[in-house]
Amino acid sequence: MVVKLNISKMGLAEMVRKLCPQALIVEPSYPKVEPKKRVELQEDYKFDAVKEFQNYYSYTKGIEEVPTAVLEAFKQLHQEMNNAIT
Repeated sequence: MVVKLNISKMGLAEMVRKLCPQALIVEPSYPKVEPKKRVELQEDYKFDAVKEFQNYYSYTKGIEEVPTAVLEAFKQLHQEMNNAIT
């Protein structure tokens, strides 16, 4: 029996066998995920930690703009880290 899922489910085989005792093999099927394209860095690329943080935060939270308080806290932490290593 093939069970289509979007995320993994613990105890799937046991759950299926309770509903369908005749099932010998329970195989989960997940949607195909295309790997992300690799981004090549340009020669003149300069890493901007604040910009990268904004991109990461926006992407993971699903929002357009990083809240000001969060961005300011990151800038302060980044500055403190830079001061500590120089």
